[in-house]
Amino acid sequence: MSILGRLKNKLSELFLDRNNSRRVVISRRKHMFAYKDDVPLDAFKRMRDDPQVSAGLSVIKLPILAQKFSVEGSPEVADTIVKAINGSYTKIVERALYAIEFGFSAQEIVWSEDDGIYTIAGTLDVDPATVRLNTDDFGEVFSYTIPGGIEVPAEKALVFTYQKEFGNPYGRSRLLPAYEVWRTKELIWLFTNRYFERKGNPPTIVKYPSSHIQAEADRNADDALEIGRALLENAVVALPSTRDEHGREIWDLGYLTDDARAGMFLDYLRYLDRMILRAMFIPDRVMTQDEAVGSYALARAHLDLFLLSEDGLLSDLEEEINRQIVARVVEYNYGKQISGVRLRISRLSQVDRELMRDVFMEMVKSGDARVPSETLARELGFPSEN
Repeated sequence: MSILGRLKNKLSELFLDRNNSRRVVISRRKHMFAYKDDVPLDAFKRMRDDPQVSAGLSVIKLPILAQKFSVEGSPEVADTIVKAINGSYTKIVERALYAIEFGFSAQEIVWSEDDGIYTIAGTLDVDPATVRLNTDDFGEVFSYTIPGGIEVPAEKALVFTYQKEFGNPYGRSRLLPAYEVWRTKELIWLFTNRYFERKGNPPTIVKYPSSHIQAEADRNADDALEIGRALLENAVVALPSTRDEHGREIWDLGYLTDDARAGMFLDYLRYLDRMILRAMFIPDRVMTQDEAVGSYALARAHLDLFLLSEDGLLSDLEEEINRQIVARVVEYNYGKQISGVRLRISRLSQVDRELMRDVFMEMVKSGDARVPSETLARELGFPSEN
């Protein structure tokens, strides 16, 4: 038998036993692929608590979640698919987008039967840090294992990988390039708080009279230290009003001050925030104010590139939903002989792009976005005042 013939026979070993309503896999070897990266997944969880990272993730995800879907193909089959996934679609996409920060996301599909139609009742999201992905001989994920050695089979496994490289099913987190910058920001934030703490409660200086008599000088020094300790406890202190020959107080209080360096810390923190956004491939000149020459033109270019990346993410998500959800719904309800059915996720229209661009450009120029009410009414489908 030829190599091609043997390959066809091997692929045909995967079939659906409709009597038992489950998938039977014969001679499909399982390869457990462990997560291997210098940055642990728990670090990405901590990064999500950073205000700038959280805002960046929202900028990436919200336009994706706002898009609607439609189904192409036979009207009967298309209606079945819509019925099967319509109630769970938003949650499926929302949980699939965990892959942006973790590199991949894993869900367990809960199937149900409604009037003889197999539908998706919902999905359970699984902590990525607890998942071990299982791949076949071709490097494709077909199941995953959770703590306790429990394997979620292919029929229930829904895995979305973001930026898959070199056959690594765990993908590449969009936060990975920002990791070192985020660590630096965490340290600088600690130093900044310590600096403000010192500035808010600076060391106390107590001036006392010196003396040629050692015992008297020591007594004055001890009294000065006692006054300083009393001030730390917010106690009341009494000072002699004795003055020297120049009329200056012999006993006096003051604070040890230094040059104000708060601006230096804050400028550096703002710089690190911009670097985090750039590492996440987000138009930082839109989300941050920059007085540099050419900011307007650069912000427009950044936004255009960002919108292209959003389209790419939508395409990847659409492909995986068709492969892992639509294909299964069709197969379980009609068999493998049905073809030509495909789910389509809407893209940002030209009008949407122009609206976003206008809003972002206004933010760059003035830091405040005002969109004409007529434009919003038209885009949202509301009646305008006119």
